[in-house]
Parts: sequence; structure tokens; C-alpha cells
Amino acid sequence: MKSCCGLNVIKVFLLFFVVILISLFVINGNDNNTAQLKEVLAKIERVNGLLELKHELCVNKKGEFTILFLSDVQFNTPDIDKKTLDDIETVVKRERPDLVIFNGDNSTGITDKDDLKKYITNMTMYLEENKIPWAHVYGNHDAERNNVSKVEQQEIYESFEYCISMSGDENLFGIGNFLIPVLDYEREKIVFNVWCFDSGTARVPYEAYKDGHKILEDNAFYAHYEPMQQNQVDWFCETSKFLEGYYGEQIPGVMAFHIPLQETYYAWSKKDEIGLEWTGEKRENISAHAQDVPLFEAAKENNILA
Repeated sequence: MKSCCGLNVIKVFLLFFVVILISLFVINGNDNNTAQLKEVLAKIERVNGLLELKHELCVNKKGEFTILFLSDVQFNTPDIDKKTLDDIETVVKRERPDLVIFNGDNSTGITDKDDLKKYITNMTMYLEENKIPWAHVYGNHDAERNNVSKVEQQEIYESFEYCISMSGDENLFGIGNFLIPVLDYEREKIVFNVWCFDSGTARVPYEAYKDGHKILEDNAFYAHYEPMQQNQVDWFCETSKFLEGYYGEQIPGVMAFHIPLQETYYAWSKKDEIGLEWTGEKRENISAHAQDVPLFEAAKENNILA
């Protein structure tokens, strides 16, 4: 199922709701009621702001919504390997996703903006041609050294018709902390959230994180990456609580970010002790953040599934 049509149903409902509220407050008008009305209107405006995606997303009649995550395409030339492009097309055809997330290290070592535009064109060509909404987050390789800056990259990404990524609040750490809400089939409320984060750019000098560094003897590459910041966690928690209060229930969701949390390392290193069920293979060390980021606990408390 592809993206739904506009926000007309929600906006008509909200407009009707606002008219009724205004009528009630005018009839019973006083300063206290006026303050309450302003608060209600502010909440409605904020929800509308969260819903302003380039392409609206909603579940199908069965209540299903498919998200495909693709990570580490990371070529350094616009001429992406044909096998990689064929594989992307094959997986998309097989899974028929409603949304595709490029989960970081999308490119590496591209220093020219025109080259990056050609690169993204090739990487997303099948999605664009088939009108499949997609978004991205940044990894450590996307903007290292003399690569095109993430600010400039973001402008290029957002120029694509079916890219629904956003730069996010400029006061937060990084570029691209944003929310993708998924609506119910009737488009009356948010039923699922995709939270996207900038998880940092590059390895940093040991002096920059030594105070929070944890020595883990069996992972030589552990803790070389700049940590995510508390303001990202605060943004996630505050927005989650706002939506919970607005809808009267927690909204389940997933998180998309590239560099793993320290809990990822601990889960694997202690898999036998905790009885972790897993499939597939682990062929690299887990390179987590240099310092503990309290995002995992926040995720558990706010109904994040993965």
C-alpha cells in the first residue's frame, strides 16, 4: 500500500471540533476559559504540525504497515554497483514496503554536491519510479572529513519527490531528528510512529570521551563514537508524552538510527546468560557510542518495539 491522500479527513474533524469548542467557550466566556481554549488550540496545531509530511502514511484495511530498513549502501562514487541496485530492487519487490528507511552510511567520501545528487538518484531510482515513500538517517560515514556537509546533504535529500525526511529541530544534536507518524486506515489518528535520530558522525579523540569510557575487554572497536545527546532523548520523551496525553494512550513505534547503543553490545556479549534468541551471523565488532545514552530506557518506557 502506498501513501494515502491528504489530511482532509483529520483537518475537517479538527475544524469541526474547534468550532464547537469556540462556541462553548464564547457562551461561558471568561479568562480561564480563554486560557483553556488557547491550550487546546495549541495542542491541535502541534499535532497538525507533526502530520505535515510530504506524503501521508496510513495502515491498510488489515491494520498492517510494512517498513523496510536498508543500511550501509556506502559507495563513494555516483556509479553504485549494479548488483547493489539490483538487490535493492529485488528486496523492495519482494517485501512491498509502505516505507523504506535508509539507516545510515548511505554514502561515503563524496565531496561534490552534484555527485551526491547523482548518487542518491541512483540509490532511490526504483523507489521514486514506483512512488514509494522513503526516508533516511545519517551514519558515521555520511559526513566524515571533507564529505558534503549534512546540512547540504539534507537539502539534496529533501529535493526528491518521495523523500519524507526532515532536518528537524535545529536546537537538537545533529541533523535529521524527526518523527514519521502512521495513521489508521480511516486517517483519524496516529497509530504508529517511526522515530528518526542523528546518532553522530565520527570517531572522536579519546580525550573527548575518556571520562565516560567503559573498558570492555572483548571488543577493541567499542566506544569510539561521539555519543548522542540528552536533548535528543528529552525531545523523544516529551513528544511521546504529548501524543500519549493527546490520544489517551501510548503509541507504539520503532527507532531508526545508525550507531548502536551500548545495550546492543551488552545484549550480544551476554546472550547466553540472558537467553537471547537470534538468527543470522555477526561478522564485525559492535562499535557503540563512547558514552552511555539513556535512550534505551526511554524507549522501553514509551512503547518502542525495535
